[in-house]
Amino acid sequence: MLSVSALSLKAQTLTLTAGTICFDSTIIFTISVPISVQNMDSVYSFSFYLNYDKTLLTYTGYNVDNQSLVNTSVVNNSSFGQVYITYSPDTVPINILNDTIFHINFTLNSAASSILAWSNVHFWGHNGDSILSIQINGATLSAPDFIQQPVNQSVCVGSNATANFTALTADTTQYYQWQVSQDGGLTWTNLINDNYYQGVNTSTLTVVSPQAAMNNYLYHCTLLGQCTTYSNIAMLNIITNVMTQPHDTLINIGGTAVFKAKANGTSPSPTYLWEVSTNGGSTWSSSSLFPPVTTSTLTIIGPPLTWSGYKFRCIVNGQCSPPADTTHIATLWVGTQGIDELDGLGIKVYPNPVKDYLYISIENIFSSYSFLLYDITGRLVLQMDDIKTSNFSVFLQNQKTGMYFYRLIAAKSGVGVSGKVILNTDSK
Repeated sequence: MLSVSALSLKAQTLTLTAGTICFDSTIIFTISVPISVQNMDSVYSFSFYLNYDKTLLTYTGYNVDNQSLVNTSVVNNSSFGQVYITYSPDTVPINILNDTIFHINFTLNSAASSILAWSNVHFWGHNGDSILSIQINGATLSAPDFIQQPVNQSVCVGSNATANFTALTADTTQYYQWQVSQDGGLTWTNLINDNYYQGVNTSTLTVVSPQAAMNNYLYHCTLLGQCTTYSNIAMLNIITNVMTQPHDTLINIGGTAVFKAKANGTSPSPTYLWEVSTNGGSTWSSSSLFPPVTTSTLTIIGPPLTWSGYKFRCIVNGQCSPPADTTHIATLWVGTQGIDELDGLGIKVYPNPVKDYLYISIENIFSSYSFLLYDITGRLVLQMDDIKTSNFSVFLQNQKTGMYFYRLIAAKSGVGVSGKVILNTDSK
């Protein structure tokens, strides 16, 4: 048989493909470096050294990707930082057009990049003829990263609003998963495409029709693949028309009640329209009791006792209008009837008897408080802790009609005051 001249054999291209490492301050990661060849035609044997930085990498083994090379010998010399790879002469030539033939595995000992290089590369033909080879050196191990990070977004609440967060990577082997945190970043949840979120597995997350409850939600993107990499965190700021809400107001007979609302934005100029309900919030009017009030403050001078329990709200147009927003509902309480003033401490509990909401007003609040409610048998039926506001309400309509005892306890001193309240959930 005539030997094949070395000059007629195709030059071999041996390539180190860039590997990927995953950086973490506490975990040492395993890295798998692909080795590929092109035009491996009429090759009967080969040998080469893969040189690595032994201060950064530790050899852990290899994988054969092409089954025709299962008899390849791979020997590591950790003292020199070299992996010697050799395939002994055989009677059948190797014919691989373009393929990954091995993966050489390492662990990374330091969060740094490492460059790999070839040396002493040889390919031989049938009679030991040397075949020209081309080595592509300098494969750098690096972690996937973002070339564009998400930034904070501010949008108005409403059905026509959208907020877009973008995190982009050039690594096409990774895929995206957006996550949300509703507790300031303590816990994160994978998002799914639904009525509020679109593009959860793409580079751009779209928040559709954001609601006021989403204010200060945090978002980041997770790159998933060989590594898991997280983008920067971005916050969603929901802008509403209303910045200041009216509060329940208690006055003596002949006193003055003041309800305030404040709109967001200065241009265009905000608008206000106050409304009143005389039937517990079933219907509302802006002109049934007084001429329409279109300022940010509603002032009621000397309302009669019959107005006690009337509810007020304001329709506000501000930075995000249209549409307009309606403030919280505030209740007016007139006179001292049905009001318990406890021990001269500036604590008022009203109304009593009560149908649904029991209101507590604390004139001087120095620490947080707890509110405890007991039924006639002494069984604790409701408890509210860490109350830090001077005015708060307790919803009681879930309890049965009857007599109850309540207790307010200051968290810092343990001092408490007690009283009783009649609950009549059956009243109209």
